[in-house]
Amino acid sequence: HKESSPELRKTRITFVEPKRSRDFAFLSHDYLDKGARDDRWMFIPVERKVRRIPASSRGDSFFGTDLSFDDVQSEFKFNVEEWDFEYLGEETAAGALRHRIAGTPKSAKVARELRYGSSTATIDADAWMPVRIEFADTRNRPLKTIEVPRIEQIEGIWTAREIVAVNHQTGHRTRFVLSDIDYIDDLPNEIFNAQNL
Repeated sequence: HKESSPELRKTRITFVEPKRSRDFAFLSHDYLDKGARDDRWMFIPVERKVRRIPASSRGDSFFGTDLSFDDVQSEFKFNVEEWDFEYLGEETAAGALRHRIAGTPKSAKVARELRYGSSTATIDADAWMPVRIEFADTRNRPLKTIEVPRIEQIEGIWTAREIVAVNHQTGHRTRFVLSDIDYIDDLPNEIFNAQNL
């Protein structure tokens, strides 16, 4: 679930299935002020406590998947304050126009936090969403590929319906299928507070 304002975007993800993951929760507060640090928390049911996720851990695995906490929080949108970009040109795939962009973290600190040394993204020109991102690690070895094979407009918002991430160094693969998507404007603000995770 999400709640947005001009200064702050709040995102909460609560797992309901499978049973072993039930009640795990993730919360992020993304500040649009360039000087502000984003905040992230997670709730681990077995410990019955909320843990803050430090910036140095935002490149860690998101609850054992092949996505990182930052991948999920950013929704695969690159922070222009942290990345330098080079336009690689356009291509057409299945009749759709796509743009290709190469990115490099602006500092060694950002690279360490994200665990990424570079990226190459393929962007759908209609939705302006990445449909494929190839990441290299901080030693510039192929690390993982994230693909979004299905996107569609729901209530006028371009939305990922399927996400597949493959870690080339471990051979592990994660697939998310998103269903029953509903955009609700009037969620209670208290569900986006860390103490209520």
